[in-house]
Amino acid sequence: ADEPIFGSGLTVIARNGSTGIQSATLAVPASGSGGTQTFTASGSGGGCNQTYRISVEVIVTPLSTTPVASDVCTALPLTVGGGVSQFAWCGNQLPLEPGEPELGEIADHGSAWFYFVAPASGQVRIETDLNETDFGTELVLYHAADGIGCIHGNNNWSQFPAASNPIKTKFEYLSFQGNADDDIILTDGKATAYFSDILTAAPSFRDGHALLAGEVYYIQVTTDDNNERGYLSLRIDDLNVNGNPYVAHDIPCTGIDVSTDAQSTVVRTEANGLPFSTQLSRGNTSDEEIGPPYTGTDAREFRAYDYVPNTGNNLNGSMWVQFTAPNSGRIYFESDLDNALFNENENAALYAPDARFGPGQPADLFCSNIVQVAEAEGGIGGIAGGIRTAIITERCLEPGYTYYGMVDPSATATASEAEVWVYDPSVSDPANNPPPNDILCLAMRDTLFRVPVRPANQTIPFSAVAGDLTNACIETLAGEPFSNPTQPSRSNGVALF
Repeated sequence: ADEPIFGSGLTVIARNGSTGIQSATLAVPASGSGGTQTFTASGSGGGCNQTYRISVEVIVTPLSTTPVASDVCTALPLTVGGGVSQFAWCGNQLPLEPGEPELGEIADHGSAWFYFVAPASGQVRIETDLNETDFGTELVLYHAADGIGCIHGNNNWSQFPAASNPIKTKFEYLSFQGNADDDIILTDGKATAYFSDILTAAPSFRDGHALLAGEVYYIQVTTDDNNERGYLSLRIDDLNVNGNPYVAHDIPCTGIDVSTDAQSTVVRTEANGLPFSTQLSRGNTSDEEIGPPYTGTDAREFRAYDYVPNTGNNLNGSMWVQFTAPNSGRIYFESDLDNALFNENENAALYAPDARFGPGQPADLFCSNIVQVAEAEGGIGGIAGGIRTAIITERCLEPGYTYYGMVDPSATATASEAEVWVYDPSVSDPANNPPPNDILCLAMRDTLFRVPVRPANQTIPFSAVAGDLTNACIETLAGEPFSNPTQPSRSNGVALF
């Protein structure tokens, strides 16, 4: 008899030329206990009745091995440089969830999830090719925009009383980074993945680029064959080379903060010669965090941030800044690839907090939930082009909330940096300011506004000023109510009296 450690019963088969095949199922005792159980097999052969009595002692020894987790939100932690971690694998208990990303054998064999925090070097080797792994494996790596445990991806937002109906699914926060299969002839098919930009630290067939230091990454593991049972072992090594991790401004959450300039009314542009607000290095930036909206399950198409360029420059990479919106609700955002000899093409885009997750205070809204609100193209016309920089001027930003600017260089750009200028244009361009009673707190402080009341069928013998709706905005993130629930029946410009 041979029963895997994960079984719920023990089947013993006895075979004799006269008894034929007979079977009996013996109960497996509780963990940590044991006992002897007996069964009989009877038959006749050559006119002689035969009875066999078989006694079996079953002892269950508890194991310290942790079962794998099939839900990304309960993924098991791994420590970079922490040695081999071993887990119990029972393939028929790892079904896929609706919308779960798939690649290779995942669709047929299910998957388990683990996570780790990338080391300072950003260069890692993820290994299942160990003696302690009992079967062939495949793995996929994702960056987690919402951190550990689906903090943002599984939230029960106020608009939805049931967590089963979230605004975004937990898988929409993942960005595909690479995968490893290792099903090569004369190998055991246990996956090993290298994420590095240093040729001397990893084979030429690296599976992905270096990682963002300090960021959370998920590993999705499956097996080469269906319904495997046994042990899965993983080890993550810090290659600890003198390479560079991907720069922090590769994602919006860790984009360079330019709030000081964004809240200043000092005109800061490429044309007027004032220093730029910040410089963004193109070294070690990727296009793997942004992409077009996707509703399928192909793991390679998962991106945490939606972006579809509407200009001549295609999506090639992303460099980010972030800032707190000034009280005027206005921003001037300009970017340029730093090439002193000729224009190089780039896109600029502005992102705002996703209003679907409001209303709330600024701290209630997350950098993983943002939407594109504006776009511009720079470097148009090549060497002699008249539009050197990409410029966005945006109104109706909500004061105190965090916004994000993104620069996307062209594929052929040679500049190693992009420069960014930001400022509050409310003083240099007052004609486009919102009215002073655009915000409730400001309206309450101003006693000059009057609301005229006209009796029926009478003419008021004077002119009254009740404020101005020109350039007025509405603060949806802060919870300002709409004047009418139906979009065609309202203007989203609101003044308060």
